Amino acid sequence: MNNLDTVTESVVPISEICKKNLRGTVLDVFWCFTQYNRLHKKKIIEIFMEHDERQNTKPSTYRSMVDIAIAKLEAAMFIDAYKEGTKDIYYLTSYGNAAKEYVTDLTANDPTIMLET
Repeated sequence: MNNLDTVTESVVPISEICKKNLRGTVLDVFWCFTQYNRLHKKKIIEIFMEHDERQNTKPSTYRSMVDIAIAKLEAAMFIDAYKEGTKDIYYLTSYGNAAKEYVTDLTANDPTIMLET
């Protein structure tokens, strides 16, 4: 018997997925999706640059961090994408919207959670 034949569906609560994945830059990128409906990578990098207190920061500073964060959010099924010309436009999925509610409640009760890495 194949091991895959014995696997059953299990449910992982959104709260557990959030606790495991939404930290540091991933949480920052997720926050961008809570503020804007649809984003492409360049816009996310622009948002990061707007909030960076350092001067003369280049987009390349954020490119790999944003790529990794998007990959993690896609793997958690919190975001998905569609093509618009040559750009991938990312948006929150139904799981992402549930996570948004969880994170909004969490940060309302403890705003310091945004400072944790």
